[in-house]
Amino acid sequence: MSGRNIIEHLTGLVVVLGALAFVLYAASVVRVTVEEGVEYNASFGRVGGLRAGSDVRMRGVKVGSVTKVYLDVKDYEARVMFSVRKDLSLPQDSEVYVASEGLSGSKFLNIVRGSDKNIMAAGDSILRTHDFKSIEDKVSRIIFLAAGSEDE
Repeated sequence: MSGRNIIEHLTGLVVVLGALAFVLYAASVVRVTVEEGVEYNASFGRVGGLRAGSDVRMRGVKVGSVTKVYLDVKDYEARVMFSVRKDLSLPQDSEVYVASEGLSGSKFLNIVRGSDKNIMAAGDSILRTHDFKSIEDKVSRIIFLAAGSEDE
């Protein structure tokens, strides 16, 4: 083997080892875990791009994940199934809405915990939902309010 071939082989080995180190580092940082949780569901008129795998948050803290989003052809409502940590209890008057991270950020499901004494069971539906409002909807509402019109 000539000196040039040895250098090429060593360079290739360094690149492969570097890529392997990066993959191992990324896997340790991401820490993908499947956590068992309690399943709930909710119905919306609009979910604005929410999808399976999106975060479920409470007061800005991730407490679960969206497991399924689909259109129910019986009433044409968007159904969202989601899971939250087992240690959280949701009162029956809890509310849920689809929110966005900034102007073009990812969508997530936000839970506002209620104060009812009755706690929801696994598989129950959260009845108090708020449809997703896009930035266009919000700007339009501001314009209508500024113009003094109550109609939307």
